[in-house]
Amino acid sequence: MDKKQEKIKNFLRETEKLKQVKRKTYLSNRQDKEDAAQHSWELVLMALTLEEYLPKGASLLKILKILAVHDLVEIDCGDTYAFDSSQKNKKSEKEKHAAKRLFKILPAQKGREFLSLWREYEEGSSIEARVAKVIDRTAPIAQFNASKKIDKEFRASSQECYDYAIGNLEEFPDLKRYFKAIIKEAVRVKGDKVDF
Repeated sequence: MDKKQEKIKNFLRETEKLKQVKRKTYLSNRQDKEDAAQHSWELVLMALTLEEYLPKGASLLKILKILAVHDLVEIDCGDTYAFDSSQKNKKSEKEKHAAKRLFKILPAQKGREFLSLWREYEEGSSIEARVAKVIDRTAPIAQFNASKKIDKEFRASSQECYDYAIGNLEEFPDLKRYFKAIIKEAVRVKGDKVDF
């Protein structure tokens, strides 16, 4: 094994810890909560299966790379509840430090690539990053549809969830139709009286 391979091995060993990061969403068995690695897998699968609805010119490979790396910082920071405004500023700084630490483990070129993809996601600076963000924000709602169970701390209204997930979907009409249907199903399951 050469030095680069040793660094890759160390990175993969470190990122295995993502499986230990619990999220707020329940699995379909209604007992266990999803972990961050399961969430990342679901996002990659969603992108692959929705490929024909991706915007023209968007690179599926780049979307997959972004989805695979964007939550790795949770190894150091944990999962932050999307609607917890008190954590937003703290989260940003903690995640920047985590990204630098994690991606520094890799060989330099790959580390720079992963850090760049992570920043791109955070800033929404490319079409691929914005698609990845929409998929990421809607996946927990799809997971709720599978489990039909909400964490006791879940305080967001259906309208807040809709605004959070659909917020920047205007530029992706084909994806919007799909995700809007997912959100409407969740509203029906939750029993809310909201019409989007």
